[in-house]
Amino acid sequence: AVALSELVHAASCPKRPAVRVEDDDVIRIGIPIVLGDVTSTNSNAYYSKVMKVSFDLWADNQNKKQQVFLGKVYRFELVYQSCGSASTTDEPDANDQLDCYRVARRLASYEFGRIDFLFATYSSVLTPYVAQAAEECQVPTVSGHAASEIVFRCDPENPTTPVGRCEDVGKTDQRRWEYTIGVLQQAGNYLPGFLSLIKLKQARHVFIFMEDTAFTRSIAAGATDSVQELNLPILAEYVSGPRQQDDYLHDRLNMTKYGGLLDLVDAMRATEADVVVGGTYYELCQSVMIRLAEINYMPHAIAMTTCVGDQLISTIPQEVPYLFGPSGWDQRLKGRAYSENVDNALFHFPQVGELTASEQFSQQFFEHPTYLDFFGPPEPNATPSYQAAAAYVMGYAVTWALRHTTENSTNFLPAFRSPYFEGSLYGPIVLDDAGHNYASEMLTHQVDIDRRLDIVTPLSSATIDAVYPTPAFDERVMSQSFLRRSEELGFFVVTSGLILLSLVLGVMLYVWRDRPQIKTASLLFCEVIVFGGVLTYCALYFGTVDTTDFACNLYIWLLVIGMDLMLGALIIKNFRIFRIFKAAKNLRVHIISNKELFVTIAAVTAVDVLIIFVWEVAFPVTADLQIPDPHRPALNYFICKSSSSLLSADMVEKVFISLLGAYKGIQILAGTFMAFSLRKTPSAFNEARFIGYALYNLVFALLLLVIIWTTIPQSEYRLAYILRSLVVAFGVTFAVLAVFTPKVYYILTKNDLPSLSSTSARSTPTIGGTVFASSTGASEDDFLVMENQKLREENALLKKQLQIFTGAVAPASPSFGVGRDTSYFSPANDAASGGGVPGSLSAS
Repeated sequence: AVALSELVHAASCPKRPAVRVEDDDVIRIGIPIVLGDVTSTNSNAYYSKVMKVSFDLWADNQNKKQQVFLGKVYRFELVYQSCGSASTTDEPDANDQLDCYRVARRLASYEFGRIDFLFATYSSVLTPYVAQAAEECQVPTVSGHAASEIVFRCDPENPTTPVGRCEDVGKTDQRRWEYTIGVLQQAGNYLPGFLSLIKLKQARHVFIFMEDTAFTRSIAAGATDSVQELNLPILAEYVSGPRQQDDYLHDRLNMTKYGGLLDLVDAMRATEADVVVGGTYYELCQSVMIRLAEINYMPHAIAMTTCVGDQLISTIPQEVPYLFGPSGWDQRLKGRAYSENVDNALFHFPQVGELTASEQFSQQFFEHPTYLDFFGPPEPNATPSYQAAAAYVMGYAVTWALRHTTENSTNFLPAFRSPYFEGSLYGPIVLDDAGHNYASEMLTHQVDIDRRLDIVTPLSSATIDAVYPTPAFDERVMSQSFLRRSEELGFFVVTSGLILLSLVLGVMLYVWRDRPQIKTASLLFCEVIVFGGVLTYCALYFGTVDTTDFACNLYIWLLVIGMDLMLGALIIKNFRIFRIFKAAKNLRVHIISNKELFVTIAAVTAVDVLIIFVWEVAFPVTADLQIPDPHRPALNYFICKSSSSLLSADMVEKVFISLLGAYKGIQILAGTFMAFSLRKTPSAFNEARFIGYALYNLVFALLLLVIIWTTIPQSEYRLAYILRSLVVAFGVTFAVLAVFTPKVYYILTKNDLPSLSSTSARSTPTIGGTVFASSTGASEDDFLVMENQKLREENALLKKQLQIFTGAVAPASPSFGVGRDTSYFSPANDAASGGGVPGSLSAS
């Protein structure tokens, strides 16, 4: 505190020169202003420069219009006098207050020539000292930048220095100043519009904090009253303490006895309140947003005062989006009260054309020489702040008083204190009994993701629907990185494990290539099945949510070709068994070569290759960005989508997926038919039955894939990815297990077939007159033919036994009996045992 007794008990103003306003054609307005030097960047200096641009623009327009006041045309002249130090400390100190009082007093006492009106300086902190000088010298004064109610109204419980008339009035709620009015909205009205909005958005509770100044206390008091009227619980109220140079306003990690920034933000997070509102100045607002971003915490909505604007956006562009902030004016406000009609526009400006008063002001503000001198060329799409508009309307209050003052009278006070000003570009201005505007509705801005200011209240002028809940900081940036989602990481680990196991299986099959279980199955076919499974697994790496054009195309190729190799090998294996057992009556040689096998698999695969080639050439498949929530880029994802100027992407994909699915369906139906036909075949390990299990499983998997692709909407992309990956992974895995588990089991348990040593590496089994040749060595063909031959001989023996039993023929010595080892048969073994079956034994 500073001793201001000279203000409270100051003597009357020095005697003024006897100059009446009608003695010349100039109306002179004194303006104490905190400009500082050209490098001053603190808020008082910055907004004082903004005010000067508006003052100069207003005076220029009024002088161009040459309006008649008091029976003659008057010219307006502005008299600026600097006050305050505009130091690096944003909060004016007692020396600044005293200096502005003295400068205002010198202006009011005609030290710089006759002064008819005063314009108060910026902020609720300095305005009372200008008002005190005006009160002593009885000069009508307009304030456009003091919102705190106690600046204008007496309140013994919250004494303010200087006291104005309050010492004489002696009771509360009385007008503090006789000669000062305020056109800016009252601080208690800053946040109620926002709070009503978030109530409609189903907010549940509120956290209120404030800095310890008259202005911010008034804001918090108004917010508290509004919250109670809306029946919203207040989880906490937090007071930050005085604005001192060594507290968090200048060192946001410094702790003070009032609680520093870390304490404040920790208190916010601890309450988990849906909504946070703060009566703040620019610096604390900036520091709070930086700290919230550092800890990645964001309530559903946060609104703070005197900070949302171009300055904050340019200073912390990454942290500021979605912050709410009250404002007194925006050029997009709608309605007669904001001078959309031509008459009001003409009152403000010499010419209007097709523009409203607000649009005229916005255009002229950035073109004025004073603005260019202070700030240089404006940024694209820049709009004047409410401080600029309020400064312009301060001049409107003067012209109102002049228009409503009796001709030849120098007493402006009655008209000056008129309780109602008609609509202006700032909106309606209605003064309460303390001379403070209460009619203009505060609007609420929200910064969007592109760092533009949108209007969210009043709803009649809203440019967007408020974004609520506010996106968290980590939701505001799209991060297209591999495996950034938990499900992708999970499938990456699982798929890598399955590929590793498949590779181990392929190596072990090669190591076991001479074992009967592998020879009967043909090593080549086994390796093709395993390789097809590995390709299909690899497709899962490229079917992720964050995909690319390359990954989209590779996913299709790997998935289809991998399935082709598996299905082709399984179907051809079944076909070989099927042909041997069903074509035994044909007396001709069947050559089964590796070349034939590869050609067959290639033919099976070629159809799919042709379909995919036509698809991707005619309708290229690309990664298409999907934006489910424009305010949360982190939720963006890509889908593989066909591009076509003739057909929709969905139609193209349905056509080609249907073709691929139909072809796969034909393959599976053929394989399933053969597997069903051979289900009781007593082959060496009944392999046809296990191949059937694999095919049945693949049928089920493909049906599920079709259902997933056709029924799950794109919005459920994560669910679709999980289900597709699960179906592919389990379908391939169970198919491989069905084919290879019995073989591995028999090998590991040493439950082997007899050695193949007695069989020539190039043996050619014979059944009757039918000869089967295989270029794959003593493998599956040999064993199937031998087993077929054995079964036929057993069939012949049973027939002869039946004839003997019925007496139809004489007994004959069997060539083999019950004690014979029937698990394996070869002509060589039979000859060694002394028996045999004539080569002409009927196949029937």
